[in-house]
Amino acid sequence: MAKISGFGAVLAWDPAGGSSYTSLGQIANISGPSLSRTSIDVTTHDSSSWWMEFIKGLKDGGEISFDVIYDPALATHDFSTGILSDLDDDSTIPNFRITFPDTGSTQWILPAFVTGANVDIPINDKLGMSVTVKVAGAPTLA
Repeated sequence: MAKISGFGAVLAWDPAGGSSYTSLGQIANISGPSLSRTSIDVTTHDSSSWWMEFIKGLKDGGEISFDVIYDPALATHDFSTGILSDLDDDSTIPNFRITFPDTGSTQWILPAFVTGANVDIPINDKLGMSVTVKVAGAPTLA
């Protein structure tokens, strides 16, 4: 069984929601997607043995969060054309692509949009930004 370092993963973004991806610069950490599924309680008065009964509900792609070493002048961080521009775009659901550093370059491709960005400006550390995106449909693992 292989053990794989996370170093070298690539997070890319396609603001048009097609397949023209741009790698986001200076990514430090990536977390997610946090996939889940709801359960629907179908317990009735005649359910057997006092056990609750459930069926599968809707699936949720959850969120992806990532940290960047923030550079406001970097094209992929810029508010007018970069990842932050998605906060201002009310019409398009972009695609995100996470490429893993394994030998097969496994990829998650996800329709998702930016829901938050938190800039961190410490006195004695790097200028950083944490970004959260909401997965807006079915992810594809390729």
